[in-house]
Amino acid sequence: MEANPKNLRQFEHEKKKYTCKGQKVRQSLQDVADQISKMTLTIEAQAGEEDKLFGSVTAKDIVEAIALQGVEVRQAQVILEEPIKRLGTYEVTVKVHKD
Repeated sequence: MEANPKNLRQFEHEKKKYTCKGQKVRQSLQDVADQISKMTLTIEAQAGEEDKLFGSVTAKDIVEAIALQGVEVRQAQVILEEPIKRLGTYEVTVKVHKD
């Protein structure tokens, strides 16, 4: 594309539009992150001796609990080192954006 005044104006317009759209998306995702960071979820599960769960709490269970709070996330966004297999309090990372 030739770098003439018309093409440069068009390029600057597209660049501004792209930047503005990115800022809106980032702000929307920041709002979701703020909502999630304030959440405390309780997931009921049956447990046996020594507070060991009969099953385990997985990323799918966490996604469902978050959805009940009115926030939609994908299972891939929930970062669990391994499924939760004991009763207790846990912090779970939910990655809403690559940054």
